[in-house]
Amino acid sequence: MPRPYRVLALLIAAQAVVQSVAAGFFAGSLYLWIVTDGAEGVGDRSALRALPGEGPVMALDRMVLDSAERWLSGGTALTVHRITELWVAPILAVALLTAPRAWRRTAPVAGAVGLQWLTGLAAGTVPVAAALHELAAFAVFVTALAAAGLVRRRPATLAALVGAAVVASAMALAAAAVGVAAYVTDSRAVVYSTIVERVAGAGYPVHMLLALAVIPLLALVSRRAVVVLAALAYGALAVLAEYSPWAAAGLQLTGFVVLAAVLWPSPGAGRASGSPAAP
Repeated sequence: MPRPYRVLALLIAAQAVVQSVAAGFFAGSLYLWIVTDGAEGVGDRSALRALPGEGPVMALDRMVLDSAERWLSGGTALTVHRITELWVAPILAVALLTAPRAWRRTAPVAGAVGLQWLTGLAAGTVPVAAALHELAAFAVFVTALAAAGLVRRRPATLAALVGAAVVASAMALAAAAVGVAAYVTDSRAVVYSTIVERVAGAGYPVHMLLALAVIPLLALVSRRAVVVLAALAYGALAVLAEYSPWAAAGLQLTGFVVLAAVLWPSPGAGRASGSPAAP
């Protein structure tokens, strides 16, 4: 593939990272608002007293709006996410499809970008769509790296399991975050500090189990230092993400780092197998 098209493929991979990291920052901002004073006392029934002619939801909405700046700071990140996903990625994908005699590499990228675009239409309100949207982001990342010629061979089984676990963890977290966001923005009668545990469903505990136990253990067994370090960083950021939007953004970024480390061939892999790397 000519060099300009390789650059396009790398830009597509980069946009997948950018839009996922931006969404992570927004979700982290929302979570921080919930577990701090933004929602403190709102669960108290005395806080739901309305003025004459107002229902409790209207009274609650006023309190939510008064403290909304605590999490709307993530709104800029959400804007970046949407622009990257809805405009930048499709334009780059169409440009990549013009690469001469490279449709076997470029078609999967375009397909993954299309899936990312379609799932993004409902990802803000439907947890399942959010999970598929996160899966599409990783698919764009992997296929774009492959189109650029940076994925030389299939990873070892254990390394592949680490990558699959990271993708599953990110999907579970995306579903949980969208479930919480939909609850908060749907004029619910009560918002409380334990909303993540009560509303997010199985997504959040599944994410934490994978991030803190499964991924590090699989990485340790794989014996690849870069994979182990990236996996341990992923687990640490999964804990810190509960307290900082920046850590939540870093968690998303580290997920892509883990996947890249899994896909990148280990030094001497070709020599050990006695065969050259695939072109």
